Amino acid sequence: MKAVGAVTSAAPSVHETIARLDALAQRHDVAYQGHSVCWRRWGDDGLPLVLIHGRHGNWMHWIRNIV
Repeated sequence: MKAVGAVTSAAPSVHETIARLDALAQRHDVAYQGHSVCWRRWGDDGLPLVLIHGRHGNWMHWIRNIV
């Protein structure tokens, strides 16, 4: 049982998690065959891991894998 007035730590909201991850990323926008391609990079150490999504997807489809 919690004491009255006890401080509890709440988990960050989904929006806060997305904002934090986006702020940590290096965003790269390039043009390829008349289309805009965007990719993000987190970290500089180790071997790269490439996660590719479908045509109408975005990096947030991989959040559970990134976090």
